[in-house]
Amino acid sequence: MTGTMKLFEPLSLRPVYAGFSGLLANGLNPSKVEELLGADPFVRLRAGAPFALVARTYDKGSWVYRFQADLGEGEQLYYVKVVREKEVWQVMLGRMFSSQGLKRPFHYPKKFIRMLFAPSEAAISWQVAQFLYQHDIATPEFVALLIRRRKGLREEYLISRAVPRLLQANLKEYLVRQFGPGADHYDLQAKRRLLAELAHFLRRLLELPIHFPDLKLHNLLLQEPKPGKFRFLIMDLNEVSEKKPKQEEVIILDRFNRSIPFTDVITQTDRLRFLKAYLAAGKDSRDGRSLSQTIAARSRIHQKPHKPFGPLKK
Repeated sequence: MTGTMKLFEPLSLRPVYAGFSGLLANGLNPSKVEELLGADPFVRLRAGAPFALVARTYDKGSWVYRFQADLGEGEQLYYVKVVREKEVWQVMLGRMFSSQGLKRPFHYPKKFIRMLFAPSEAAISWQVAQFLYQHDIATPEFVALLIRRRKGLREEYLISRAVPRLLQANLKEYLVRQFGPGADHYDLQAKRRLLAELAHFLRRLLELPIHFPDLKLHNLLLQEPKPGKFRFLIMDLNEVSEKKPKQEEVIILDRFNRSIPFTDVITQTDRLRFLKAYLAAGKDSRDGRSLSQTIAARSRIHQKPHKPFGPLKK
């Protein structure tokens, strides 16, 4: 990898409080962080105000909470992502002894072994965010990383500033609501401009010396810093790897293609325009239709053909 930072090398973590080691951004007050979260942050988070649960992913043992507080920078809105190995192990044990798990006797034991040596997800996210910042790729801004082990199991807390002027929850939701059948106003030129900008952004990501295995439309945020000016932010950085697979480009483009399968939101013409913009961004002389056929062939292996979008849920 180019640059001074190497992913997955241990960060120089400093003691923070209550057995936690971590990193705090300049301006954050450790005493205020401790006062807010307490010696057992997970209990404090689940107790309610000022914390509000945003999302939970059972198989990854993760929670996301939103809260408003003054951590030394003045009162503002933050998000905290919690990852607890205890919950991950419980979910995996349940699956291992399920009827499906018993049919694959070596699958989950291998996962358990990998978990024992896996690096911290929060630390990976912190490092990748710093790397992307150096390459002018936007992500939510992390301000605090807290890690400790209890009875041998790791628990992690990653705090980020809320992204201002955010459009919808994620890019997929924005596209569906803005350009789907239930949209109040449909601006074809706006959709084309947005998809062209997205194609340029994706090209920049794929030219980096790292791999984004979970790169999908719902893992991108869309910000509007100024009216009519858009900015993409990438989320869920914990699975980023330095190992780039063969045919990475086709893998990622196929995943993008399948992550919004609705033909009356993103038409086949839209998809071809997107590929042409993607190729143009890299001054690539390949034919867009040929690349489209390669992606379509891969998509047929993984998913049913594209379909119309159903009624929009309010």
